[in-house]
Amino acid sequence: EFRRVLFRSVFMKEMRNIDKIAVVGFSDNVTIHSPFTSNVQTLENSVAGITAKGETSLFDGIIEGLNQFKNSNEIKHRYLIVLSDGKDTVSSNKASDVISKALDANVTIYSIALKSSEFDPSDIGEISSKTNGELLVASESKDLVNLYKEISKKIRNQYKISYKSLLPKSEKIEIQLFINESNITDSIKIYYKNPFFTLSSSNVVSTSQKPFYLLIRSEERRVGKECRS
Repeated sequence: EFRRVLFRSVFMKEMRNIDKIAVVGFSDNVTIHSPFTSNVQTLENSVAGITAKGETSLFDGIIEGLNQFKNSNEIKHRYLIVLSDGKDTVSSNKASDVISKALDANVTIYSIALKSSEFDPSDIGEISSKTNGELLVASESKDLVNLYKEISKKIRNQYKISYKSLLPKSEKIEIQLFINESNITDSIKIYYKNPFFTLSSSNVVSTSQKPFYLLIRSEERRVGKECRS
């Protein structure tokens, strides 16, 4: 019943028509309760069918969650939210496998660790950090609603900016971005290696293996920055 209340109070209220959610559970084994869908009733029934028992195949569960994005190329902004009360105990995959697959799939992982006798957030914390997400810790189940709301706020206050560089032959490029909107006034300056630059005879290649993007996270009057190439 608590899962239903949690889903209604957070996801159903904030889910838009263009949003899609998949539900994957993990214990001794991994179960796909629902592939990506916008049908709220289907998702609510899927969440209600999850039970907390058995071992914790955390890494395998996240890998299966990432697999759900394979046939959903239309989903451009990709996030995976993990809830677990313990460390991994039976997965065939490792934390490094999860990180590698998430980066390849361009998925940001947010995690909520619910404190228990098996509480050990080290692996899930590393996974979240290295995929540009964040780990939040809940002392009690009643804290989960506020933590899910916090994650939802972070996701909805992120902006992805792409542009065509005017310095295609430079090995290192400097970016300075100014923001003055909605009571937010700030600026950031970063340097990054040109993903199109190579030491070939022409010095420049026409394509990059992975696109460069700048991720801006705006919360109140603070502006954070992350970049990946």
